[in-house]
Amino acid sequence: MAEETVYNVIEPSYYEEALLKIQQVQIEFYSPLSDVFEESANWADVTELEERKIKEGILRGVSERGRKLFIGNIPFTSSNPEKPDAADTLRITAVLLIFLQFGQIDTIRLRVDKRYCFVVYHEKSHASAALKYMTKHENRVKSVEQARTCVPDQFPADSLPKPNFYCRWPKDSRCPKNPRAQKRKQHPRQKNKAISHVIYCNKNL
Repeated sequence: MAEETVYNVIEPSYYEEALLKIQQVQIEFYSPLSDVFEESANWADVTELEERKIKEGILRGVSERGRKLFIGNIPFTSSNPEKPDAADTLRITAVLLIFLQFGQIDTIRLRVDKRYCFVVYHEKSHASAALKYMTKHENRVKSVEQARTCVPDQFPADSLPKPNFYCRWPKDSRCPKNPRAQKRKQHPRQKNKAISHVIYCNKNL
């Protein structure tokens, strides 16, 4: 059995290099439609925007398949009592600091109130390497501890995530790449099930 590759090489000098890379990462936030429209908004406009967002999400999901990871159970809210619902930039930086060690990240997409985010790598191989390494709890513990040693003293310790976060492929990445080919291979009784699975996946983009 081949020895597992150790991807984590966070050192004190890594922090400065990572900060330069973080500046190139696009940071996006999920926002419900209620934040975009007022109560008196035209529902036709709301429906049109919702449909457009669904179509954009489907196209984006296809282009990001194999490069995007779901990372859950990470608090992004600020510890500042005056801004309890605001995203803490240091906590976002800490997550990127840990996951940039596997390769270039194009986008981090956050749902602050639900404590999760999507990290989109530039290359599929980088996403696969991150998932393989971060699946094991002991590797997550090592990554957080090594990140703690490389950040400056003024970096708040509680900004680093706890190692009980988890990492997996998002639901849209489980959609069959060729639904028609898969449907032909299945028994006729399973056709409806295959179609509903594709629709289900698309709804979760």
